Amino acid sequence: MSEFTAADFEGKTPEELMVMANERVNGLVTNRDSFRTEKEAAALKAQEALQQAEDTRKALQLAEEEKLKLAGDMEGLKSHYEKVNAEDKAALKAAAETAQNALMSRDKTEVMSELMQMAHSDMGYHAKLMFSNALEIGYNDDNVATHTFKHDGEVVADSIESFKGWAAENSEYKKVLKGVDSGGAGVTQSSGASGSGNTVQSRLSQRLKAQGINQ
Repeated sequence: MSEFTAADFEGKTPEELMVMANERVNGLVTNRDSFRTEKEAAALKAQEALQQAEDTRKALQLAEEEKLKLAGDMEGLKSHYEKVNAEDKAALKAAAETAQNALMSRDKTEVMSELMQMAHSDMGYHAKLMFSNALEIGYNDDNVATHTFKHDGEVVADSIESFKGWAAENSEYKKVLKGVDSGGAGVTQSSGASGSGNTVQSRLSQRLKAQGINQ
């Protein structure tokens, strides 16, 4: 979807500009939903492939067991069961690691989404990199996610809220946060700004945020 340019706004009434803004928001929502559907389908397909591989592994184990039994090969059966036991343990470990990684990825994504709401739109890339490098996800004895934040190798916060407070006072993070005048980054627009273009942009931003879409 193409971006608006200054020429697109020329000669347009506020009503026409709002129609343009609405069309853009609706297009972004459609693209977002389509991406989510494709992502979910890919995840389901991957899960089905893993299950098929596991079913095949089990079937091969059973076939080998039956073959050894028919041959009366007791030593072979003993070795086979030892091999099966080792394979099952490895499969369980791999499944546990996969599930843990998926859980950690989900939890980190949720935290990053919350943190990115603090970032100025022009500094999104830098903010994401800084937040991601600072954040460490862990789990307590009840398997509840814990959040630790580090800066220059030292722990600076042990919760999302305490990190937000710390970041708002840190000179490096101030450069990427909203509402902070730091050499141009994060400078907020004056409430007295006039003109239909600014008004439409403000309304568009509000609609994007309401739909859960980052500009």
